[in-house]
Amino acid sequence: MSDERFNLWSSLQTVLAAHMGVAIEEVTPCASLASDLDLDRFDRFELLEVLEATYSVSISDETISELITVGDIVRCLHVARTRAAA
Repeated sequence: MSDERFNLWSSLQTVLAAHMGVAIEEVTPCASLASDLDLDRFDRFELLEVLEATYSVSISDETISELITVGDIVRCLHVARTRAAA
């Protein structure tokens, strides 16, 4: 994992704990949003708003629906931030 991705993952732990009520130790790259973190469809859309505000990125509703794990969110944020910087 690159430094940037590690930093994203580390900050994402804090975001998920603070905004979604998830225990920080449960937020691992392989953690499933649905089965491990108990985030339903509505939680994901709330998370989308938090991610966009926190990381100053734009993520489509379709994309957030396709994310399965915390690692998927990290990759999505990395790509979105790379595009925003270009």
